[in-house]
Formats: sequence, C-alpha cells, structure tokens
Amino acid sequence: MAARRSLADALRAEEPELEIVLFTIVGVALYFAADWALRTLERMHGAPLPYRNIIYFVIILALALASFEMLERIGPR
Repeated sequence: MAARRSLADALRAEEPELEIVLFTIVGVALYFAADWALRTLERMHGAPLPYRNIIYFVIILALALASFEMLERIGPR
C-alpha cells in the first residue's frame, strides 16, 4: 500500500497537475472572497460604491498576491 503524501510534499515534487488544480481552487476561492468583501463594504457604506469594479480589482489583487505568496512559501524551493 502506497503511503499518502501531504500537499506540501506533492508541491515539492513539482507535480504540475496538482499545481494547476490547487491554483484553480485558490482562484475560485479568491473570487468568492473578494465578492463577499465588496458586498460587506457596500453594506457598511449603505449604498453601492462608486467605481465598484476598481475596488473589486484592488481587493482580489491584494488577496491573490497574499495567497500566491503563501503558496510559494510552502511549495518547492
């Protein structure tokens, strides 16, 4: 019976299929997290924000940079 490997071990082994799946899952999660954050800001503001597309872009950019940096830290060296 083959031993299971952790996510970090699989990423260190440079398995491109797993990396593609992982980055896709993170991208989908970022989309929903940024949408939730924007809707929360609009609720606090009391109305739709002006330039909401730019605000959404800034939110998802910040989340993407942070999460991909974290993935790089646990990934292959």
